[in-house]
Amino acid sequence: MPLDDAVRLVRQVASALAYAHSHGVVHRDIKPENILLHEGEAVVTDFGIALALRQAGGTRLTESGLSLGTPQYMSPEQATGDRELDARSDVYSLSAVLYELITGDPPHAGATVQAVIAKLLTERPTSLRTLRSTVPEALEQAVFKALSKVPADRFAGAGASGPSGFSSAPVGKLGLRFDRTTYEQSGTLQVRKLLTLGPAAIAGMAVGDRIIAIDGQPFARTDNLDARLLNTVGRRVELTVMNGTTERRVVVRPVNTNTEKGLLYRQWVNERRAYVAKASNGRLGYVHMNDMSAEALDQLNLDLDAENYGRDGVVIDLRNNNGGFVNAYALDVFARRGYMTMTTRGSIPVPARTQLGQRSLEKPTVLVVNQHTLSDGEDFTEGYRTLGLGKVVGEPTAGWIIYTSSVTLIDGTSLRLPFFRVDGTDGKNMEHVPRPVDVPVKLPVGESYAGTDSQLDAAVRVLLEKLGR
Repeated sequence: MPLDDAVRLVRQVASALAYAHSHGVVHRDIKPENILLHEGEAVVTDFGIALALRQAGGTRLTESGLSLGTPQYMSPEQATGDRELDARSDVYSLSAVLYELITGDPPHAGATVQAVIAKLLTERPTSLRTLRSTVPEALEQAVFKALSKVPADRFAGAGASGPSGFSSAPVGKLGLRFDRTTYEQSGTLQVRKLLTLGPAAIAGMAVGDRIIAIDGQPFARTDNLDARLLNTVGRRVELTVMNGTTERRVVVRPVNTNTEKGLLYRQWVNERRAYVAKASNGRLGYVHMNDMSAEALDQLNLDLDAENYGRDGVVIDLRNNNGGFVNAYALDVFARRGYMTMTTRGSIPVPARTQLGQRSLEKPTVLVVNQHTLSDGEDFTEGYRTLGLGKVVGEPTAGWIIYTSSVTLIDGTSLRLPFFRVDGTDGKNMEHVPRPVDVPVKLPVGESYAGTDSQLDAAVRVLLEKLGR
């Protein structure tokens, strides 16, 4: 089986196991026969069922006096009869399945159950790279970590999103975007864009670079970049790249997915800020809040301090805001009005609130929202309009405003129930009632590819008109 397909299928199984483990269920019999394919997707069967049949040939070996399971894929602790199995036992079994998908044979084989278990408890499986030279070193390291004899040495679980989950033996991210046409035509990874402060940018890579090898191993057209960068987060990785006819080696230290997402978001914000500055000839600043968390509020204050106090006005962007709980605190930053200035000897006058450590912009603003502005982001929008802070541009918000809380049922499952009702100053329930806009602007499909943003253009126009151009 191709390596990419093997890794993909095992990740799908790991995702299913992670869900089971989160509900306290350990499968105990992960093996190829219990993994079915439906339209190319892996489906795990026989949850909680230990196989109790004996079949000749050793393909389904179970004998009286042994723990139920399949020895070729059984964890050492299960083989020795340990009744207190946890998620790490399934991690071992799933890794044994991946080993077989890669090599064609399970990690341990023998003529009898006893022979299999003896090898399981005492021998180390043959190296994957010995049996199949194209296996990336990082993939082999992940498989053998999951095949550790001692549970504490394995990944803690099969969680697809957890930092220690087997399925996410973390894929290193380089902070690169590649040219699609070049890749589809030749399978070549040619850099189209670098992520600011990403590993590749820090290492000195450039647009037009082509990756031809990773850690000395050529990158073939059939290779999968994620598979080659498996388990490389924070580790030294040497890329061989070419630009034109010049070949050079670049050393990078890949980051994890969350770090790359954070860098992508900050780059997106900086690009929007530059867009607004250019559209307003440098007169307007820009801030974005992706949710209403305490962290987002802290970032808002940092962005205002660093970029926006020197502008004539500020565009507030709450598009794609997922909500939270700090709308009142964020509103205060924009609603407070100046009442005097204070001047330190030898310095310049500054607003008294700023001098005294209270966050306060004290400048004209405009608010941009869209249909993905949710919950507390909508509460901010309502407060912004009610307090008369400025006009609202874009699309009506989502109308997902009611507060919910989690409750646990007697069977251990949980669900969320309405907890707080939110009404506007008119006394009407705001749930399922999107907050309206003063200047409606819908983004045309595909506009982002042209490098334009109609909603920001409208917001800049509205605020400049308020400032009297």
